[in-house]
Amino acid sequence: MFSITKKLVHFSLLMMSLPLFATVEPVQQLTKDTALQLIEKEDKPVIIDVFAQWCGPCKVMKPIFHRFAHQHTSEYTCAELDYDKASHLVQKWGVGDIPTIVVFKNKNIIGKIVGQKSADALKKEIIGITKQAGKSLKELTQEARAAKFQEALEQCSLDDAAQLLDAGVDVDAPLPNGQIPLFVTIAHCPRFGDKGIKMVQFLLDHGASTKEITAPGYPDPIKPRDVVVSMIDQIQAVVDTYRKVLTALDAPRKAPAK
Repeated sequence: MFSITKKLVHFSLLMMSLPLFATVEPVQQLTKDTALQLIEKEDKPVIIDVFAQWCGPCKVMKPIFHRFAHQHTSEYTCAELDYDKASHLVQKWGVGDIPTIVVFKNKNIIGKIVGQKSADALKKEIIGITKQAGKSLKELTQEARAAKFQEALEQCSLDDAAQLLDAGVDVDAPLPNGQIPLFVTIAHCPRFGDKGIKMVQFLLDHGASTKEITAPGYPDPIKPRDVVVSMIDQIQAVVDTYRKVLTALDAPRKAPAK
């Protein structure tokens, strides 16, 4: 009798220690291929955290993002994608800094959240992006239009930029990242080549100021032209350094002393 009771107690304790239902990790781990498949087939908004193993702010964001995913499994499909394993793809998405959370709906990017955020800020921004997604450009808030304008400039999309200017975006107003639109476009020119130059010309044709502007990162007001000159000087300094390295590599070698 004692042995049967003892076995029943052990069995009860064992059953109590097991979960009633198998838990499913709400954050999917993606590769380049599975990311495209998920975006293609998923009906819910897809939230992808683009991170890197070596990125400190990414490590801070990871538990915050996982907590959001746990709390909103019925509303969003959340996933993570390693930047270093899919750099070409995420650059097409306009991801230049990490961590960046990219929000998709109906196979399209509807917003991005760049940098380290608190749990409350992350939740507010994701919900705000997805709520604005079904509205026309003129129905969006000024902040939402500015965010879309920033994305258009970072991805060098002339059509999207034109639609946003038609919807009332100020061509000289600071973007959500604090930068001036023309300065952002200039910074992305090397990546897009002739397409980037066309975007600069497009902004100038739509009234972008070439006068002195107070811009983040510069202690005094500065003209866009002076920004370009500064970039050329920096690039020239790098080129000059590598020319000296080439000279050293090409110079005849002396026999090592014995």
